[in-house]
Amino acid sequence: MKRIYIFLLGISCCLCMHASPINVNGLLYEVLSESDLTVKLVGYDKSSPLPPDLVIPSSVSIDGKDYVTRRIAAFAFENCEQLRSVTIPSSVKLIENYAFTGASLHRVVLSHSDSLVLDVFCFSLTSVGTVIMSGTVDLGSVPSYIDLPYWFTDPTSEERRPQLVVDGDIPESSGMTLSGLSFSSVIIRDNVTDVSGLNCHCSRIYCMAKTPPKLGFSPIGYYEYASVHVPEDAYAAYFQDESWSRYRKLKNDAVETTQLSLSQHDVKLYVGESFQLKATKNGTFPMQFNKVPFNWYNDNVSMTTADEPLTWNVTAQRPSEFTLVAVSGGLEDTCHVTILETTPVVMLDKTNIRLRPNDVETISYTVEYTSAANKDVVISCDNPDVAVARLIAGKIEVLGVGRGVAKLTVKTAQGDCTPGVCEIQVYDPNTNGDNTLDIADVNVVINTMLGRAESPNADLTNDGVVDITDMNMLINLILGR
Repeated sequence: MKRIYIFLLGISCCLCMHASPINVNGLLYEVLSESDLTVKLVGYDKSSPLPPDLVIPSSVSIDGKDYVTRRIAAFAFENCEQLRSVTIPSSVKLIENYAFTGASLHRVVLSHSDSLVLDVFCFSLTSVGTVIMSGTVDLGSVPSYIDLPYWFTDPTSEERRPQLVVDGDIPESSGMTLSGLSFSSVIIRDNVTDVSGLNCHCSRIYCMAKTPPKLGFSPIGYYEYASVHVPEDAYAAYFQDESWSRYRKLKNDAVETTQLSLSQHDVKLYVGESFQLKATKNGTFPMQFNKVPFNWYNDNVSMTTADEPLTWNVTAQRPSEFTLVAVSGGLEDTCHVTILETTPVVMLDKTNIRLRPNDVETISYTVEYTSAANKDVVISCDNPDVAVARLIAGKIEVLGVGRGVAKLTVKTAQGDCTPGVCEIQVYDPNTNGDNTLDIADVNVVINTMLGRAESPNADLTNDGVVDITDMNMLINLILGR
């Protein structure tokens, strides 16, 4: 009995030894099998920095034993903002659901000589711009219930789809392989001889091999719509190849892109400002931009093509800090963008108004240079004996009260802004107080000008001086001008 107890205690200790994730150089693992010496990568230590270009180890040492990395667990790198690229070793056989979902990831390198299963949505909600399949890749059967194992959020928009760079053979394998995955373009390097296991959606194929690689029964893209670009000196070989000749758009213009650079790499600007970004490349491989981190609902910038080739006008939309990634084949260049919040400015359509007592003037306002959802304003008049104001139906109404000058100030509800200011002049041309505009009011102004009398009511312009300007204003009012 005692021996059985000791035996069970030993098993319990072994089970408890690795009950919690094991931290190896900042990556967290769980043991899959002690007998096979395999582990699953389940996450990372969020308290320590993660390399932006992460190369997942094919094996790790735990308690003096070498364990092979077989899987990447679901949600292992969910919303990881530190990741820039990840290289998956050939030892990994399964990338589980949502393993990298929401990560700030724009490059994935699959280096395999054995089968790999990509579970549904394993790279969803990322900005993956380049997928590189390096070495001989045999993609295992994806479960039949998976229709579209998205790499990213929106597979219907070509600018959101990643490019696929094939840098090794992909022999035919069972199941769906890459069926259902969408790429903006597929670039097949000149060392590739077999892509019979590659079945995916794309609109452009760039094949650099002088000898046409072996194709499978299922096409890369659709024969009717996908354009195939090959080197000029290999065009005849593709033109006569039984499989490749099925593509209706076969072109002899493929030149490998070996150089890519952006005109700017670090830009700071304010919301609403723009800058121009130019790309330079030396080949025909298509180029695209990815915004990192990717925001499904709103982008931090808007990008429109300029008149000059490979040039974009970039306009800041909201305060943020992120990276624009230019991709062409396996090449990348980046531009780090910092968008700063400007001090909000309250703009008024009138900055000076003149009105009589009991007259009302309407002023429109806007709040510029702010991403704040709340654009409410508060108003104040510094001299309520002259004028008062109110907010109504999204506009400002100003009421003249008595002769004089007042200042209307309009600020945001938060107060941190450049306010809108309007000078209000309230005048009363009825200088003699009989509520009728006639020659008697003119006489009051003339006598005040000549020094025969003193009447503050004669200063219609509120400039402290009674002169011909006041006279002209009064005459024009009497004549209805």
